[in-house]
Amino acid sequence: MHVFTLPAEDWNELSIDKQVIRHLILKHRSFVDHLITLEDYYEGKHKILNDKNRENKLVCNHAKDISDTASSYFIGNPVTYKSDADIKDLTDSLETAGADETDGDNGLDLSIYGLAYEYVYVKENENNLLTKNLSPENTFMVKDDSIEENELFAVYYYVRKDDSGTGPEHYIATVLTPNYKYELDIQNNEVPQLTTELPAHHYLGEIPIIEYLNNKLAIGDFELQIPLIDAYNA
Repeated sequence: MHVFTLPAEDWNELSIDKQVIRHLILKHRSFVDHLITLEDYYEGKHKILNDKNRENKLVCNHAKDISDTASSYFIGNPVTYKSDADIKDLTDSLETAGADETDGDNGLDLSIYGLAYEYVYVKENENNLLTKNLSPENTFMVKDDSIEENELFAVYYYVRKDDSGTGPEHYIATVLTPNYKYELDIQNNEVPQLTTELPAHHYLGEIPIIEYLNNKLAIGDFELQIPLIDAYNA
């Protein structure tokens, strides 16, 4: 697992450098192909299907079997909460937030990718907190360079599509700090770019994206078995 790091003294949540965010996105994109491979194996798109010299191309999707079984044992039943105190307000809020569905999505992502991301947010003009699973293919957490690896901010991004081919590639990045949310339009070039987008205060007091790891090294449940899966298919 790659840890995205930024020196704490170079970070100011009220003064964001778009080029810093862009370079972090480019670093993340260099790992995305591996994540896509894991997703492909779960979906049954295995290496054998690309073998032009093989007439019989059969896939036995052990990857999906492993992840479905592991995530079902882990989070197949909704999380329950017990307390001597009255926690109905808490459990009602979790139900309103869609926590059970998000937990299920997080559990499957943990099994496939080895890590998962959950976004806690409030819809515009509403008061209730909601939760949503975000794909590891376009989400990452940035930490400082201390031994504690304190979380500085999280980034969720996508490439803005322009099929005309007339303009530069853009990243639309949501940057979430402990206090603010930025929606940035970042050109994918080295030209200096001013951050004219104003931050919105999210009032949560901490980064509203949570990073979960399947294990210390963020390895998925079938990731180390891919060579055996390929051999079985062959």
